[in-house]
Amino acid sequence: MPNTQEIADENFEKIMAAIKDKDAEALKNLFSKKVQEESDLLDEGIDYIFSTFPNGISSYENVVGDYYK
Repeated sequence: MPNTQEIADENFEKIMAAIKDKDAEALKNLFSKKVQEESDLLDEGIDYIFSTFPNGISSYENVVGDYYK
């Protein structure tokens, strides 16, 4: 069973891939069904994220502090 850091790393990769590919549906699917159904601002927030990276993401680094030590 994966530990919390492995789960966080996997989700980070999914988020970065969705932003890189400008895949709003993939990013939206990372949220719970409840959030997807009840949030009035989810689509707007996803659009904002994409507008922050208008040329996508060419590279990134997953930097973790000493939070878990």
